Amino acid sequence: LRVGDLGIGASGAEFRAVGSLRVLRAHNQRIAQALLIEYRSKTYVDPSGARQTANKTDRELRRLLDGAGCSRIESVQPSPHAALAFKQVLRGQLDSVPSSALICVDISSLTRAHLVGLAQDLRSGELSRFKESILFTYSSPSTYDPKGTSAGGWERTLVCPAAAGGRLGNVGRSVGVILLGHEAERLAAALAEFEPSSGRLFVVSTPGVPEFGSMAEVHHRAFFSWWRNKDGASAPVILDVTQTRQFAAEVAAACENALRSDSPVVFYPFGPKPLCLAGIRQALEMTPKRTWFVYPVPNSYSTAHTAGLRSCSLYDSDLTYLGSEAIPLS
Repeated sequence: LRVGDLGIGASGAEFRAVGSLRVLRAHNQRIAQALLIEYRSKTYVDPSGARQTANKTDRELRRLLDGAGCSRIESVQPSPHAALAFKQVLRGQLDSVPSSALICVDISSLTRAHLVGLAQDLRSGELSRFKESILFTYSSPSTYDPKGTSAGGWERTLVCPAAAGGRLGNVGRSVGVILLGHEAERLAAALAEFEPSSGRLFVVSTPGVPEFGSMAEVHHRAFFSWWRNKDGASAPVILDVTQTRQFAAEVAAACENALRSDSPVVFYPFGPKPLCLAGIRQALEMTPKRTWFVYPVPNSYSTAHTAGLRSCSLYDSDLTYLGSEAIPLS
């Protein structure tokens, strides 16, 4: 494995942003240049604590990058909830990078809107030039707080096409793709804004951490009761964070159903980001003008939403799972 030329990742008030770099440095990997996406415009429940965590994260990232021989670090602050803003950053930073470059993209702390922008760019933007030379990394925390971002209510709910020129089409036969996360209140807010006519539900387990899956099911008890009685709702499919290709295949089946009725595929992307990225990328390949996503933006964030560092998973340029390992303590 040679990572080498350019690293892209988010820096902010979530310490797991350092996880993949710790793993790469444990294997003596070098990164020549780095692009840090900073989310300093977010509002936090505890502004002082958020600043302390963000500063700690930034110092550790820069320490690790210095140890990796990084000669240039570029920091940018795009709008955190605009997919286009993320694409514009990539356009500005990658247009001079040769297509032979090897790129590592850490998706651990990217916002969901920026994850959509990343999926767009992989299909038809600057990153599409590097299809065979991208490594994706994703660091899992030790714990989640299921009420970490929803305690302050919602600023707004994004209901957006996943690509420019998107149309809803036959909205009366919309196909939902619900990737269950840990926050029942966020899912409830999303469904209140846009309820699909039918849908596929995916419940995520974490290898070696069964309490993550059971915690999500407990907090979504009311949703499961509603889902079982909903017309057009499929039985839940159990996946884990390693099964990106299986999830993409499930999304492909949903897209085929949508194509037959000229209806939209609507994502509720609340589960692990590797699955979100793989699913939205698949949908953009099959139904680029019919792929939408729904995502409530909280009034304020909490630095307690995630805590600790557990493991880092690696995925190739097709988002096929390569393996994972524990994140070193330093």
